[in-house]
This record gives sequence, C-alpha cells and structure tokens, in this order.
Amino acid sequence: MQRSAHSPDNGYNSQQVERLIFKRGMFFGLILVGLDLMVTILARLTSFPVHLMTSLMNVIYFPWSMVSFITNAAIYLPVLCIAGFIYFYAGYTIARHSGGNIRASALTGLLAGLVLGICDLVVSAVILFAETLPSITQSYGSASPTMLDAVKFATIRDTFLYTFGFLVLALLLGAGLAAMGGLRGRPNS
Repeated sequence: MQRSAHSPDNGYNSQQVERLIFKRGMFFGLILVGLDLMVTILARLTSFPVHLMTSLMNVIYFPWSMVSFITNAAIYLPVLCIAGFIYFYAGYTIARHSGGNIRASALTGLLAGLVLGICDLVVSAVILFAETLPSITQSYGSASPTMLDAVKFATIRDTFLYTFGFLVLALLLGAGLAAMGGLRGRPNS
C-alpha cells in the first residue's frame, strides 16, 4: 500500500506538508545562496572567472595547454557537486516527512532553486550597477558617447542573460535532483 501525504500514518496533513515544503525550500535555498556568495566573493577577490575564461580560450586555440583549464574545473566541479547534493538531500528529507510524495520533493527543489536564482539576480545587479558600469564609464571616458552606450548596453544584456540562464538552470536542477532524492527517500511499504 502506497502512503500519501494525506494518510494519517505519516504524521503530517496536507497543510503541514505545504508549510514543510516552504520551510525546507527556503532553508536549502539559503544554504545554496551562502555557497553562491562564497564563490562570488572568492571570484571577486581573485578574478577567478577571468582566469577560467582565459584558460577556456587557451584550450580552444591551444589544445595542448589544458593545465589551467583542469585547475579551474577542479575548483568549480566540487561546488557543483555540493549544490547537487543539497538539492538531492532536500528532496530526500521531504519525501521522508511527506510519506514519499515526489511532487513535494520536486517542489522543494524548485523553491530552493528559485531562492538561489533570485538572490543571484540581486547580487549580479548590485555588482553590475555599483562596480562594473562605473568602471566601464571610467575606462571608456574618452570614447564617443555612442560607443560607451553600446558597451554599457552589451554589458547589461550579457549580465541579465547569464543571470536568467542561471535561474533556469537552478530551477531545473533543483526540481530534477530533488525529485530524484524524493524517489530515494520514499519509505518502503
């Protein structure tokens, strides 16, 4: 017999499960935001993304120089694995508490991804408008106003396209990995 979120033997009714989804989604989302902020601060202090893009271009143009690309991938891969584990664990715990409800697990991962994506949007916007655009204005101060506007527009566009892509990726990974965790966390009956 399959237990549902409404059965009395799992200890939670549907309102309690909804509150639990919200609490756990926000909690795991904030953990992911902390991880993202830590990587962002590390990247801002060490100019890590510049090194990553430089090494990627070196691999494309000089395929024999894979050392710097492998070094950078060795730093980002554990961060991605930790985030994946957090999504999976969020789904696992919700499935355990909701009687194996996979939809609740996926919704928890979706909420955690939404929290991460929105906070990344805010952080990216703050960095863009507080640091990047004034730096562009200072660097291109002697350039023509149309060139300056074109560079600013391209920077704003690229930042928000990246952030939107990151939001979609966080939502999809969150829902998918949490649903997989929910399948694993489903109690055996």
